[in-house]
Amino acid sequence: MTYPQLAAQVARRSLQRQWQPEISVWVLLAFTVLALFVSVATASPPLLNTQSPAVLQKEEELLDCTEHEAIPFYTAEQQANTLAFLAEFPYAIPTLSNTWVCHNFCKWNGVHCSEEGVEVSLHSRRLIGRLPEVPAAVDPDHIMVTSIVLKGRGDGIESTLPESWLHLTKLTTLQLNLENKPPVSTSLKIQNVAYNMQPMNTAASSMNTKACFLPHNVVNVSITRNSISGRLPPGFPLCNPKIKYLYLQYNPDIYGPIPKEWGKWTSLQILNIKGTRVCGCAPPEWVNFSPPVTLLAEDLVTHPEICNTSCPDISTSSSYAPSSSSSAPTSSSSALECDGPIPFYSESQQVNTRSFLEAFKDTIEDLQPLWTCTNFCVWPYVLCTPAGVAVEITGTEFFGHVPEVSPDVDTAEVVVTKLDFSHSMWVEGDYPASWASLHSLEHVSFAYTAMSGTLPSEWGDMDALRYLDLSFTWTNGMFPQSWSRLAKLEVLNLM
Repeated sequence: MTYPQLAAQVARRSLQRQWQPEISVWVLLAFTVLALFVSVATASPPLLNTQSPAVLQKEEELLDCTEHEAIPFYTAEQQANTLAFLAEFPYAIPTLSNTWVCHNFCKWNGVHCSEEGVEVSLHSRRLIGRLPEVPAAVDPDHIMVTSIVLKGRGDGIESTLPESWLHLTKLTTLQLNLENKPPVSTSLKIQNVAYNMQPMNTAASSMNTKACFLPHNVVNVSITRNSISGRLPPGFPLCNPKIKYLYLQYNPDIYGPIPKEWGKWTSLQILNIKGTRVCGCAPPEWVNFSPPVTLLAEDLVTHPEICNTSCPDISTSSSYAPSSSSSAPTSSSSALECDGPIPFYSESQQVNTRSFLEAFKDTIEDLQPLWTCTNFCVWPYVLCTPAGVAVEITGTEFFGHVPEVSPDVDTAEVVVTKLDFSHSMWVEGDYPASWASLHSLEHVSFAYTAMSGTLPSEWGDMDALRYLDLSFTWTNGMFPQSWSRLAKLEVLNLM
């Protein structure tokens, strides 16, 4: 379907549902908002919205529908196909029809647009419905949705994952955390899928997608507390060869051993299966990965004296037991990766950067079992390049707050360029004023977190800052005049 046809179809459906007022009303509203904008532009800096991101006042809805109608970042074809997919959500979850009422989906509550793609985040107990299918007339390759996050008590959402979502090629983050979901019939049917997923030796390119249940390119997957059941699918590594972070904790009806096929899942960095009935030892290959797979599980899996006999009904359980030579990383390569020299940076830069990063372990305790190597470049969520260190703790279930810079740290020697906590919704607290002294810091994101408080005036001294995203947080107060000194700032998102 061409772009004009697709756009026309969406427009017709929108009119049938009375999503759009008459054109004359739009013109009148456009002039009204323009006049309002001109008057506000000459006034003092506005107060930031102190209300919950999930609450929209009537005036704000009206403003969102009339200003900046041009959708940035994407081609006309990408806009049309993305809109056609997102427009299915209000039909599947009728409550959204009260706020998702504009053609500019970037202005919809819970939708965030950037050059990287479109992020959808819904956090509400009042949503009732189901997850929508991808319309048959839509080209999934042009749907720019990269992240879908649905969190809450889940008392009204049927969490069965639509089969058509397998074709969302841009989707890299998927979080379905619907706590206390009572009806098993509405849970993700991993059990049935697993029975259809036989061990495969063929290449991933020849794999039948019907044997998979997650989009092929996902990297960060969190499906916790959903009452899902069954064994872990052996075909996971072939279906999803890019997954780094897989969170399946607190689904007590997941059982059985970790499939031996997962020993070849080289992209995997973190697996959380706490609160499940998974048993047996982990694949021995994991200790030789770089970095080794971080496994968060019960003693049935992690205890070396228990895991070998914890699955008595599984005849192949012995194949999962680590030998004496593989129960710990003994190869020189893995040992050097963990405790060997750190590339790229001077000794002073290494010492001060490590000191700055280690403070996060004190304020976010979930990092303590993950950040243990002396070489911080192999830590999960940390990426080292000659340009600097990027920390991307995104889409996690971690609790805590971010620390101030210790007085003992020489900030001129800290080579951290990126601190991204987006979609880690339990990260909370005030914005650290002392981060202003991090003169290498270029990128900061707390989007979709519980961060709160006022914007630090000290951050006006961040002379390297180019990107700052504080959207969907609890930020309030005045916009600091000192931020006018942020000469390199290219992107500022406070909506």
